[in-house]
Amino acid sequence: MIVRGEAPANGGAVIGHDEGKAVLVYYALPDELVEAVPRGRQGGLQAVRTERVLEASPDRVEARCPHFGECGGCHWQHSRYERQLALKRQVVGDVWRRAGMRLPEDTPVLGMEVPWRYRIRGEFEASYRPGQPLEFGFPLERAPGGRVDRLDALMGVARQILGARRSASEQRWAASKLLSSEISSSKMS
Repeated sequence: MIVRGEAPANGGAVIGHDEGKAVLVYYALPDELVEAVPRGRQGGLQAVRTERVLEASPDRVEARCPHFGECGGCHWQHSRYERQLALKRQVVGDVWRRAGMRLPEDTPVLGMEVPWRYRIRGEFEASYRPGQPLEFGFPLERAPGGRVDRLDALMGVARQILGARRSASEQRWAASKLLSSEISSSKMS
């Protein structure tokens, strides 16, 4: 189907219309014209996946992550970072409006200094099929059965988590050594 993205929706899709019916278009940006294929239903709407961009947004960029479009962790990585923040703010504002509230205009959108190589959360799945090895990794949007055995992607996140833990442990150790030396020197005086 050929569909034009209209407005951002929660979860990284944009709302579009096909034959008068609303559809969730994944991996498209507002105002883009895309060729998309069905991927099921979500929240009562048909969900489609962008296969080819026919008219690109000026905000479209090449996604940096080699797993973009597979693991589902980076909804807007195909957009300039400033536009990502604006899209996220628009989604939050729409949620507030549907709840009968108004998001104050001066509500800041907090971005990252280096908007790369971060995740807010990691969802992992394990799958076992008789006669097959155990698969463990991020949920995969494109695979039959919805699993991914992308151990390299999983290991990248694991390295980040362990690095952060190691850094925090080293900082605690350094702080305790400093505190111990201060206590020792105050006892000596």
